Amino acid sequence: MKVTVIVRGSNRTCSPEKTYEAQSDSPLPLVFIDGTQRSGPEENVLLSVHDEGQRVEIWARHIATRVIVRRAGRYLALSVQLPEELALSGSSGLQLCARGCPASERLDPDAARGQALPREVAMARCRRHMPSVNLSAPYLDWCVFDVMTTGDGVVAEEFVAAAHSAQEDVVRLDPGSLNGTSPGFEPNAAFSAFSAGKTLLSILALLAALAATT
Repeated sequence: MKVTVIVRGSNRTCSPEKTYEAQSDSPLPLVFIDGTQRSGPEENVLLSVHDEGQRVEIWARHIATRVIVRRAGRYLALSVQLPEELALSGSSGLQLCARGCPASERLDPDAARGQALPREVAMARCRRHMPSVNLSAPYLDWCVFDVMTTGDGVVAEEFVAAAHSAQEDVVRLDPGSLNGTSPGFEPNAAFSAFSAGKTLLSILALLAALAATT
């Protein structure tokens, strides 16, 4: 699968349109599709490469927006930081699982329904990746859900890495957004991937786009 980031051209000549494309089965491109890394006056749009090519950041100065594309094993993770008014503009109000996830798609830890690993094992696996860093809700919830449904293998390892990377982006870009969040996971509740969907992370819109390799 593919992640495409389009920075549209501006009437104020801030920058011509720029497009970045990343495939889940290929290394992250280090340039826009036109072969450049910057455009516009004073490098108004700038692409930078980090972590030995495992993370690419695109900064659009004229709209105060930063896009981060990461590779986590065979998966891609996408985070976006942008002004709140820009995030809400054009919104239709539609949300994923606005009424809760169907019962058939929820995990029941007590009944061991729909899981490849017990909750306690998945919890330990998510915390073992970086013992010095505690995942906060919703990242711990996402990690535990993914590991419970995939088992303790290579795929689970990549999901764990993606959860830690997503939280790392939040802490770096908007550290105050995690203040007041719970440690994650309600032990007596049926569990779904969107159980932490009520948490609003300030102006940081985490698209959490994990694109599986085909």
